This record gives sequence, structure tokens and C-alpha cells, in this order.
Amino acid sequence: MDATSASLRAIKSRHHRETDAEVNVSNGTDKLASLLKTEQLDRLLFRGVTPQENELPRVFGGQVLAQSLNSAIRTVDEDRFM
Repeated sequence: MDATSASLRAIKSRHHRETDAEVNVSNGTDKLASLLKTEQLDRLLFRGVTPQENELPRVFGGQVLAQSLNSAIRTVDEDRFM
């Protein structure tokens, strides 16, 4: 195998690993986005989800804040900014 072939294989291998990493980041980003969404039950009533990864349910402050903003955005006029 000559140096050019080895270089091309290394580039293809690196590109494949980067593509796999992008897919993992995308999946992680999609999962995070779904955790931060809220369901609107009434005009001012929303419900968020909490992942059940162990027997004790936990909600972290950042998740609560993001869900709150997600809900609040839908309760104000479009000319208002948050």
C-alpha cells in the first residue's frame, strides 16, 4: 500500500467517525429538546416530562427553567420578547 492510499483511508476513517459523532450529537440534542417541551393543557396550564432513569424521580433546576420559558413564551403576545 502506498502513502496516498494510506492517507485516503485515514481521511475516510476520520470522516466516518466524525459523521457518527454528528449523529450522536443530533440524537442527544433531539432527546434534550423533547425533555424541555411542555404540553399545553389549558390557556395557562402546562405539563412537562421528567425522564425516569432510576427509581427516584428527579427534576433539575435547569430543566424546570427551560420548561417554564417554553411555556411562558406561549402565553404572551407575539410582540413581546423573552
